[in-house]
Amino acid sequence: MTSLEQKSTTEEIRARFDRDVERFSRLDTGQETVMDASVMLQILRELGRAWLRPGARLLDLGCGAGNFTVALVQEVNPLECTLVDLSAPMIARAQAGISAANRGEVR
Repeated sequence: MTSLEQKSTTEEIRARFDRDVERFSRLDTGQETVMDASVMLQILRELGRAWLRPGARLLDLGCGAGNFTVALVQEVNPLECTLVDLSAPMIARAQAGISAANRGEVR
C-alpha cells in the first residue's frame, strides 16, 4: 500500500493532465488507461440510449477531454452538460468537442 506522502499532489495531477490534453482528446485511443476502451465507450452509448432522453442534464465529474460525454451526445441530443475537471486545458478541449456535437448547453 502506498503511503499518503508518496501519492501525487493535486497540483502534480493537474500539471500532468494539462500536458496530456492531446493524447486524451482522441476518442479512439484517449481512454487507453481503461482496459477495452472501445468496448467501454460502446457500453456507455448503449446506456445513454436506454436511460437518457433529449434535454436531460448530465454532470461529468473528471471529464478530462470529454470523450465519454461526446459519446453520449452522439446517441442522445441535446443534453445539458456540466463539466468538472482539475485541468483547465482539459475542460476547454471537452467544451469545444462536446459543443460541436451537442445542440444543448455546455458549461
